[in-house]
Amino acid sequence: MNYNKYNKMADAIRKHTFLVKLIHFLNILFTAVGFLMYPLLLLKFLRERKWKRLFLNLTIPALAFFAVTIFRRKTNAKRPYQFYPIRLLIEKDKQGQSFPSRHTFSIMLIAGLWLIVCPPAGMVLLLCGAGLAAIRVIGGVHFFKDVFCGTGLGLFAAFLVYALCAI
Repeated sequence: MNYNKYNKMADAIRKHTFLVKLIHFLNILFTAVGFLMYPLLLLKFLRERKWKRLFLNLTIPALAFFAVTIFRRKTNAKRPYQFYPIRLLIEKDKQGQSFPSRHTFSIMLIAGLWLIVCPPAGMVLLLCGAGLAAIRVIGGVHFFKDVFCGTGLGLFAAFLVYALCAI
């Protein structure tokens, strides 16, 4: 989407205070849901004394998050508002480190982990992740490629946990 189309869309949303507030609310809600569900998953494995699962569900996501963070710092990809004169819907002043989206990576990783143990919870989290990805793009803080790559990396890391648990 070019910046003229983005500004037209953002201006249309801005005309409706409810939509702006909804975008802000959903951005916070989807992020919070993802980050609340992760400790619940770990507690589930702890309570069930599934030590291998607990260990892998702690270490692989931590290592993957660390790797994504290092990659973002090294590539230091610019954000949409650094390229184009756009009026953001989600206020952000951070420069660079846009690719891949860590918000999207994290929620999709958590969704993938839940899909393995409780498919209905995983599906809800996937929907939250898709919503969060859309909001991050609509809000102007990420390009589509940022959230697309974050989604792929998050689901890949979850698959890696699944594969290692099966060994």
